[in-house]
Amino acid sequence: MILNKCVAVILAGGKSSRMGQPKGLLDFYGTFWLLEQLKRLKLGGINTVYIGLGYDYKDYFKAIPFLAEAQNGSTNWEELSISVVLNQTPELGSFSTLKNVLQVIPKNKDVLIVPIDVPVLNKTALQNLLKQEGSIIKPQCQGKTGHPIILRKDVVAKLLCEPSPTRLDNYISNMPNTILSPCDDSQITVNINTPSVWESYKTAYSYKTI
Repeated sequence: MILNKCVAVILAGGKSSRMGQPKGLLDFYGTFWLLEQLKRLKLGGINTVYIGLGYDYKDYFKAIPFLAEAQNGSTNWEELSISVVLNQTPELGSFSTLKNVLQVIPKNKDVLIVPIDVPVLNKTALQNLLKQEGSIIKPQCQGKTGHPIILRKDVVAKLLCEPSPTRLDNYISNMPNTILSPCDDSQITVNINTPSVWESYKTAYSYKTI
């Protein structure tokens, strides 16, 4: 697969009630976590990113002004093409946010799904994932699967026809023809959902180790 045939979707529309603040605006060694995620995607070979926002979108726009500009088409940031899609019904869950974003992505694109609370893989691991073949590709490390997940364009088309369940992860887990891609980056199983988990993650994965 040619890397630029795959676009990334960052899902950042959740309420972040346990964290107490928008996860994408957490401080990661002097930068917002959302911007760190974008940098990692670029390092791995992605050049187009769609960001799904919902709850707290005004906080994102205030903290990172170019996100507001990216609502009306793409904007460039650090050589990345960034587009923002607002989910007007974020209470319906991440599947709802994903479907809103997928509706504006060109139909010939494969999609890399990146929840904001799961760290993007290191450069080598992400590049290896993007090279894998299959309709649905999930990374697997030490017997455990995680994110990001690749959906080919034909799978995306089918997903858009489905009603919105409450759990995106359950829906993807039940999809047939899933390929498990060996990965040596344990970040695939990290779920940053509380302040204590966030602090533990920052200690274990300092900026210099990524």
